[in-house]
Amino acid sequence: MKTKWRVPVGAATAAALAAVVVWSCGNDRLVDIKLNDTISPAAITDLVADSATSGSITLHWTAPGDNGDKGTAAAYDIRYHKSKITSANWDSATQCDGEPTPKPAGSPESYVVTGLDELTEYFFAIKAIDDAANKSTLSEVVSDTTLEKYYVTWARTFGGWNEEFATDVAVAPDGGYVITGETNTFDNGFGDIYLVKVDENGNSEWAKIYGYELTEDARTIAVTPDGGYIMAGECGLYDEFDDTLDAYFVKVNGSGNLQWESRYRGQGHTLGRAAVVAHDGGYMAIGDTYEVFGNPPSNGFGFILKLAESGEILWVDSLTFDRSLSPVSIAAIPGGGYVIAGMGGGGDIPYFTFLMKIDNSANLLWMRSFYEGHTDIPFSLICASDGGYVTACWASNDMTLLKVDATGQKLWDATLGGGEQDNAMATAEAGDGNYVVAGTSESFGNGESFDLYLAKVDNSGQLIWERTYGGDQADGAVSISVAPDGGFIVGALTKSFGAGLSDYWLLKLDPQGRLNE
Repeated sequence: MKTKWRVPVGAATAAALAAVVVWSCGNDRLVDIKLNDTISPAAITDLVADSATSGSITLHWTAPGDNGDKGTAAAYDIRYHKSKITSANWDSATQCDGEPTPKPAGSPESYVVTGLDELTEYFFAIKAIDDAANKSTLSEVVSDTTLEKYYVTWARTFGGWNEEFATDVAVAPDGGYVITGETNTFDNGFGDIYLVKVDENGNSEWAKIYGYELTEDARTIAVTPDGGYIMAGECGLYDEFDDTLDAYFVKVNGSGNLQWESRYRGQGHTLGRAAVVAHDGGYMAIGDTYEVFGNPPSNGFGFILKLAESGEILWVDSLTFDRSLSPVSIAAIPGGGYVIAGMGGGGDIPYFTFLMKIDNSANLLWMRSFYEGHTDIPFSLICASDGGYVTACWASNDMTLLKVDATGQKLWDATLGGGEQDNAMATAEAGDGNYVVAGTSESFGNGESFDLYLAKVDNSGQLIWERTYGGDQADGAVSISVAPDGGFIVGALTKSFGAGLSDYWLLKLDPQGRLNE
């Protein structure tokens, strides 16, 4: 006859117990010599929580014994919760990993609980366990609050004596940032693309100019799989006597050196609105083309085109779009396909905002329209982490943030701003699943002109906070992305600061949208 005794224990304590359970063999029997141990370790009565950082809190206590306050316990079960821990909610509290091996009774113990959220109160409790799986009663419950994380913030301007117009910003692969747009200072006399790279602290690393002996600008920039960048914009000459703008796409490496440039000419005035990395290699780009002296919706069309990795235009599709539609922003959907936001209407057709989803070959999967009769321009579009989509719209007087589900059905929209003109230019999803919107505001700020405006809303569109930055002249945000540390990098244009008539303005903010320098 064989007798075995099994004790259910958690993974955190199994290893410790395995080392101390002793078996005795005799007369074809297995007997655990600890079966008669019914005395639990003493409860810990001097638990202290201190030395809080932004993500950790240290616990201190005196080791109890194996039997009451004698001997050495086998293991600790240390848990934390955002509510006060009781015997009733002990099982729902988070158990720590890698608890220390107990020392002899009376010895000082300590343990650093990590992985905590900043500015959050946590409650802690411990149970000691002996080698017979007897558990002590709950220790006293203590609490402490984590500190606010320190974030590096800064603001920098870039440009010369004339005008620079920023349009987009991106986080570089090395943790720095790139900002693009147009320069009228460092150009050939007509305006060129101006790309500036800075390190994580905002220190300039290099600046490059791209373009022909015409007018060039970049509207968007995206990081490419090889660590470089692709920019979309336009190139040509446009005035009251000529109309020869082409969509213009520029690919550079991680050092800003030109690798290729590609142009697409449509019906005359052709704009490259945005380009993203394609799922099957190369790039997908959108834009629109029209006769500048006619009615754009009736005399032109929106397009999507596919660029090879070498910059060759593989195909252009105008059939995806009705002739009254003008695509403005595009996002690659994780797992395949793309979502596009734009504006429709004009002429005899009332204006409206649209969202559409296409597959990898530009076949239309669905299309939804919003804000019929209004000229809300969706300058920014992102894929939300919950599978939906969020777009920031420049409305007539207010900024609008629109959230739809994965099928394009409206979930909510939020109107931000005050009584004057406020324009949304960009949006991003924060690390906590909420959303930030960036743009310009005439309603709030320091002076009588526009100021840079930021707002954060929760996942139902309710305002959490709003901020403004600027001087006594016009300033405004054009792009926003989440920085590697969880803060935000904002690309902006400023006339209040800098060296010239207008300059690039790059701001690194903390997760609350604050500039602390």
